[in-house]
Amino acid sequence: MPYHLSQGGGSCAAGEWAVVKDDDGKTMGCHGSQADAKAQLAALYANDPAADRARATAAVKRRAARPAGAESRAPVPQDRVITVRRGVGRGQRVG
Repeated sequence: MPYHLSQGGGSCAAGEWAVVKDDDGKTMGCHGSQADAKAQLAALYANDPAADRARATAAVKRRAARPAGAESRAPVPQDRVITVRRGVGRGQRVG
């Protein structure tokens, strides 16, 4: 990850949460709460093309590591399945 959180790290006061860049140790922001620091971290990742590539690569690796035939989602309950019939026009009854 190109950024990390550190309490009292970087150039922030002891009780503050710092968002720190991994490459050079630069403090990207100081926050009074961990939630605020996480919000900045999310914003930084959302605007970082390299982070997007890293997430996409990780997702591809996770998919490749799944056993063959493994479901990526839970099966849909049969009472939630909708059957679509071809050849039925607008205003016609299905049944």
